[in-house]
Amino acid sequence: MHVILKLGVILILLIFFLPEGVMGYFIQKFSPEPQGTVLLAEQNVKSALRLSDRGFIIDEGGIRYQGTIGEIRENEEVRKKYLLV
Repeated sequence: MHVILKLGVILILLIFFLPEGVMGYFIQKFSPEPQGTVLLAEQNVKSALRLSDRGFIIDEGGIRYQGTIGEIRENEEVRKKYLLV
């Protein structure tokens, strides 16, 4: 299931339950170039980390941690509490 909204030059694509193999394709196809932003809300940590440059850990409605994917992977507290790695 998906919804496409176009507001002037802003394109918003909402996709629900997209299979992992197809998610990367859609992000590359619809991501604005070169400095656009794609907001990916994903519970599959491995896929999200592979497809992202930056991450935000949201817990109980607030941003608990943010940083580059490298910073997130290196932070032991974040890995143990949120990434289950």
